Amino acid sequence: MYMENGYTWSVELGIHSYFDNINQDFLINKIQNHISDDKILNLIITYLKCTVIDDHTTYKKDEGILQGGQLSPLFSNIYMNELDHYMDENDYHFCRFGDDINIYCKTYDDAIKILGDVREHIENAEMLPLNHKKTGVYKGTKRKYLGFKFEKKGLKIIAKREKKAYKTVYRDWYSTGIRRIDSSYHLVNEGILTRRDFNILFENDEGKKYIPVETTDSIYVYSNVILSGIFFEFINNHRG
Repeated sequence: MYMENGYTWSVELGIHSYFDNINQDFLINKIQNHISDDKILNLIITYLKCTVIDDHTTYKKDEGILQGGQLSPLFSNIYMNELDHYMDENDYHFCRFGDDINIYCKTYDDAIKILGDVREHIENAEMLPLNHKKTGVYKGTKRKYLGFKFEKKGLKIIAKREKKAYKTVYRDWYSTGIRRIDSSYHLVNEGILTRRDFNILFENDEGKKYIPVETTDSIYVYSNVILSGIFFEFINNHRG
């Protein structure tokens, strides 16, 4: 582990809207360095320059790559591969996950120098804009990375997984989570209405509709939801 060996200063770099700002021509050139089959290359180019429908507007994608696509993680790592080689050749102690890049240094001055060097490479050689809010030099033991936080205990630095935020799940409805204000009932705690509960009639501008319980596993309910007395009367009448 880098920090246990004295590399306690963390250079952090984040790419601004990474998937949207990937230069397709650069990416295709990088792919051509590894694939020589024209049929496969043409298939990849067709995939990258696909037609996109966004908010009733159709256009051909000529910048960036699709987020959430099955091949997107592969293409994003191919694009960053030369940066990995650059940092490796310069003997930088780094970790990269997607576009989250951490480089560990022994001194603050080293970290500042490396930050400038890698920033220049990313912006000029890779043609990617940095997210300045996610870029800087920090004390590594005060930072978190990929769900881990780091603590110094004696001469050792311990990596601990962050605990996930506790979520309150209501299996049934209880009066303690409900408050009556004027003529309406308010849900004052957040929770989840599960499939085991009752059919609910929701009303909006288009009228009243039931939630399709046959296709709905759960409904997230937040404390700004207001439930009328009719709803609770319905629940009381249908309790088994």
